[in-house]
Amino acid sequence: MLSRSRVVLAALVLALAGLGLSVTTAEAALARVSGVSSAGEDNYNARLKVRWSAVSGASYQVRWAGSTTGLARAAVQSVGTTVATSPALNRCVTNYVQVRAVKRGAVGPWSAAKGLRFHNGYPTRAVLSGVGLDNAVKFTWKWAANVTRYRLRWNAAEWGKFAGGDGVVGGGWFNQYARSAVLKLPTTPAPGDKMMGVAYANPVWGQMDTRHVCRSGTAISLGYKPVFPKAPVPGPGDDLRMATYNVELFPNNTDSPGRINGMVKNITDHNLSVVALQEATAATASSLESKLASKWKVATPQPDAAQQILYDGSVFRAVANGVFDVPNPRVPSRPLATPWVVLRLLAPSSQQSQDVFVTSIHFSENTAKTQMEKKHDVNVSALAALRAIEAANTGDLPVIAAGDYRYLREPFIDRAGYVEGPPTFVRNGFFDAMAAVRKVNFNYTTVNGHKNQLPILSGVASRSDYIMLKGFEGSRAYVNVANWKYNGAFVSDHNLVYADVTIPYR
Repeated sequence: MLSRSRVVLAALVLALAGLGLSVTTAEAALARVSGVSSAGEDNYNARLKVRWSAVSGASYQVRWAGSTTGLARAAVQSVGTTVATSPALNRCVTNYVQVRAVKRGAVGPWSAAKGLRFHNGYPTRAVLSGVGLDNAVKFTWKWAANVTRYRLRWNAAEWGKFAGGDGVVGGGWFNQYARSAVLKLPTTPAPGDKMMGVAYANPVWGQMDTRHVCRSGTAISLGYKPVFPKAPVPGPGDDLRMATYNVELFPNNTDSPGRINGMVKNITDHNLSVVALQEATAATASSLESKLASKWKVATPQPDAAQQILYDGSVFRAVANGVFDVPNPRVPSRPLATPWVVLRLLAPSSQQSQDVFVTSIHFSENTAKTQMEKKHDVNVSALAALRAIEAANTGDLPVIAAGDYRYLREPFIDRAGYVEGPPTFVRNGFFDAMAAVRKVNFNYTTVNGHKNQLPILSGVASRSDYIMLKGFEGSRAYVNVANWKYNGAFVSDHNLVYADVTIPYR
């Protein structure tokens, strides 16, 4: 016989059935969750947030899907508050969420499905920075809003001007979590390397594209970021501060005492030991020698030459000297007399100290020719100078070939027969001294035109004046002495340029 309580319960169940309600007792006890709405998003991690109205004393279950039909198969997430964060979702579609209450093991009905979308904004520009590595450059960037993919493009010239267009680091798009990329550079200078590699002293220029996976269109970083590869640290040897100085041949048809005094002041202000002069006659060199005091010497007096070499006689003595000719494309013209000297330290630091071969170079051009014709002419002159240096340097000594190389690079190409002076020298074993551990004023041109200079917008300026090294292990410092004046005036239309180098031990 049934107990009284069992009879009452059976009667209640029959009564509910009679009303046509197909719900359990637990579901009848819990209300359907309402007020489901957006509580924000974490677009970076592809997560949505949702909130709803509280059910007294309940915890909750939440499920998410990319369609309403997918909700029935979705994983269920348990939460103890009225706010929940989704797992990673598809940012490009409407996502649906349902919530139900749970209390003492009983569950209520699911809420109506609520559709929510991500606010996928237009991708913003990334800001690039970078650092040099051994035979490589590393570009880095920070998070950029509304970006899910990054593409890093590089070029061997400013503003992406090198012929052939941009390359792509890594070959494609990086995901949204990437923050750096490394571009390895050629280790041995050779045709086809686009003058990239530490010995050329050229930066690699980077530009970044950003995209959002759910939007069309690409945001491009402003400008190109130049990054130099890491410069080698010179090994043991004898330190030398070497300069090149185009002093402008007879500006206004005069070589006034005031101008000579300004050159002397520039040389002494910067504690130089050797100076390669261009556009300097024997008379100019002699005037400088007398004004610099008795210790300074003209290394190779050349009465008919416009290039000279000065050295500090308290540091060095000349043990050999001479001159060789460089082709001159001007018409009518004669070859350019180019002096050289072998200098020996008076107080060497070691028995392994060695002499150094120094030459002062000035390439010329025919202004009536096209830029490509000028490139060809200077390539011919550079190859002739290299052959002459090799013939004169019988002791196979370290070489410094400093001077006005008339190298402006543009148009940026790497075509046989049209490779100008500095890269031609690099491909024949030389090293540009601007590839230094410390670089100063590389964002100014070395030609001032007797005007105050401003930094170049690209960040790295073109140069005419170079200090090229062979047999050296890089340089410690490079300085372009920009905006230097004497009594308020520019002494020359070129800046003094110097490098701190180390003559390596044998």
